[in-house]
Amino acid sequence: MLARPRSGRRRYAVAARKFYDYIKTQPGLAPGLYPQCVGARSGKITLGAEADSFYEYLPKVWLLLGNAKRRAQGAPSSDPRDFEDAWAMYDAALDGMETRLAARDGQGRLWLDELQWRGGAAFAREPAMEHLACFVPGWVALGARYQADPERAKRHLRFADELAETCWRFYADQPTGVAPERVKGRDTTLARTDTREYILRPEAAEGWFYLSQTPGLEHRRDAYRDWGWRAFQAINKQLRVAHGHASMRDVRRTGGGNVLDRMESFWIAETLKYFYLLQEDEPSLPLDKYVFNTEAHAFSIEDAP
Repeated sequence: MLARPRSGRRRYAVAARKFYDYIKTQPGLAPGLYPQCVGARSGKITLGAEADSFYEYLPKVWLLLGNAKRRAQGAPSSDPRDFEDAWAMYDAALDGMETRLAARDGQGRLWLDELQWRGGAAFAREPAMEHLACFVPGWVALGARYQADPERAKRHLRFADELAETCWRFYADQPTGVAPERVKGRDTTLARTDTREYILRPEAAEGWFYLSQTPGLEHRRDAYRDWGWRAFQAINKQLRVAHGHASMRDVRRTGGGNVLDRMESFWIAETLKYFYLLQEDEPSLPLDKYVFNTEAHAFSIEDAP
């Protein structure tokens, strides 16, 4: 964010540029996916923990530096510090997500699996999805309006909407109404999930917020708002304590003694913010004018020169 032209600190863009240039030389699973550990020739591939923010920023850095306006004007930037190539990395990652990570359960519901990559094109699939991966519906939808191919854009909107509903089932299928940190085996009863905590994660609310502002999904806005309101009510009912909100030990267990004395900073910085913004009738921070960083701080999009 410090690399923006208005900051007068383009040296930060040079530093960030080195990172992206290096990443593009590293091995990964085509198309567009990389292991959690930079430079590794095998390992875990996921859109969850220790990978999510890397993918999240691919469209965001492209948008923040005014590339959408340049594209609309037919004048893409040739300055590498404007990160025009971040869009190609994002598009490739979208393809990798659709062809490698996406899966369906017996009911036809859409999930994102994790992969144990063995190098080259070899990998083993693990049916596990973290709450962290619920940022993906918003990540997909954010770029849909800028896709050159209308059919691709429509397909991405369908994908985002379906995955957002899976994230809702994380909440709706629990007796407490509160989502777990992860679901294994594509089974929201958590029969195959060994950890059932909730630590006030924001990603589902984040995804629903993005979709609520996305052109082409206006007819679904009431559903996203309803999911957000019901999720917030459940969290507030179950986890409100004297001096804030606690985390939950086991989202399958109702009754007392089920809280952890832990309130993450992202509960205030992100989760509550996205729950609030989701309920606005008119967006105060429209997504064609602002980019949210990974901690939900809003930055105005640069005008193209």
